[in-house]
Amino acid sequence: MASAIKYSGATYGVIVTKKNQETPFLRTIGSQHNIHTLNNMPISDDICPAQLIRHVLHTGETVNKAHDHIGFANKFENEYFQTTDKKYSVVCLPLKSSLGLFGALYLEGSDGDFGHEDLFNERKCDLLQLFCTQAAVALGKERLLLQMELAKMAAEDATDEKASFLANMSHEIRTPFNSLLSFAIFLLDTKLDSTQREYVEAIQSSAMITLNIIDGILAFSKVRMDP
Repeated sequence: MASAIKYSGATYGVIVTKKNQETPFLRTIGSQHNIHTLNNMPISDDICPAQLIRHVLHTGETVNKAHDHIGFANKFENEYFQTTDKKYSVVCLPLKSSLGLFGALYLEGSDGDFGHEDLFNERKCDLLQLFCTQAAVALGKERLLLQMELAKMAAEDATDEKASFLANMSHEIRTPFNSLLSFAIFLLDTKLDSTQREYVEAIQSSAMITLNIIDGILAFSKVRMDP
């Protein structure tokens, strides 16, 4: 914001950002002397021309008062502007890149020091658009990083839940198999014929194999839950 105001000669500026279809909010306001960062403040008519900014956010097109004075007056004559000079310039540019439309930059200022030349001439607007594109790229990267972080957190939560489920279920299954293995060992110490002993040994072997599998599941779930 400070660079845009300093380069353009504007006396007042606002940066508005938006997320998808959510309500846009004020992110920064500033003048030639002070820049203030705001915390998700809704657009207010007493701070900026809200109708003009919403128009740019909707169309994604730049509005420059110098390009069409009559059309600008017809559309936005009831808007509130900070400047009190009768001869003033206004421009509002979209913050957009290949990643999407992320907001708008609004600038206004007096033409008093520029004679018959409009404050926001073609050369300045081209460079301001470059500034807006770079800002949009930065906002796009910021949003992608946030989405990646949220996706990572969701995946980690899902993994932790699965690990917790496996641990709980493994404990529930392990208890009866421990009993089964104990009874099989006790039975092997009694008098059994060859067929009975074969059956009990099969039960013992199967119970031990199952318990080893459950131990592996418990070890896996412990690794996931205690990184």
